[in-house]
Amino acid sequence: MVAARYTPRVARLVAAVTTPQRPDGVDRIEHYVTHLATALDGEPWARVIKVSDFTDNGVGIIHATVALVARSARKYDAALPTLRELVDWPDTPLNPDVKAHVQRQFDLAQQRFAAILAA
Repeated sequence: MVAARYTPRVARLVAAVTTPQRPDGVDRIEHYVTHLATALDGEPWARVIKVSDFTDNGVGIIHATVALVARSARKYDAALPTLRELVDWPDTPLNPDVKAHVQRQFDLAQQRFAAILAA
């Protein structure tokens, strides 16, 4: 439907940044991280979209509702190593200054995740 309304490229990008339904019996966090690693592998621009969304959600986690904070912190904290690696790949279409800024945003998010999870 997305491809018909927009373009096949837009459909690929949307698919890459959208976590598919989790099969029964599969850990929620493992499913999310595995999806990131595989779906973003061949879609450099999807990495940019996902990283933008992730840094907004991760740094902004302090504004989430109480019920979601710890659950989200566990999920996002587990995803950080994969996202850090993907950002630094040579084909990720961000200049070095932007990549460095994203890594600093990841650092801030990781500090917030650690504080939430320690509480």
